[in-house]
Amino acid sequence: MLKLLRYITALFCVQVKPLLQVTNTEEKLNKKESELRQVTEHLTVLRGENDLLKTEHQQLTNDKVLLTEQLRAEQDLSAETEEVWCLFYAQQNSTLGFIFVSLDVEFCHQFVGH
Repeated sequence: MLKLLRYITALFCVQVKPLLQVTNTEEKLNKKESELRQVTEHLTVLRGENDLLKTEHQQLTNDKVLLTEQLRAEQDLSAETEEVWCLFYAQQNSTLGFIFVSLDVEFCHQFVGH
């Protein structure tokens, strides 16, 4: 009986226990593969979001350049308009006998009414 018990114990240790370890290892492997799939899917989503953000950033950069150019053009036009107004008022006032020493924009603002 003792021999039979030793034989069963030896059989368990030699044949069954390794099978249990293989099953446990397979379960761990399956779990890791599942985690890897989830991480891969999440990475795919993040890459898509990153691409969208890059596209949006590029569009905003282009818009900024365009708006900067428009602002510069409007500033130039405004400066030209002020200069014309100053010249106009200078001519009007010079006909009345006033002499302007400078056509400085700040000086002209006093007479333009800004």
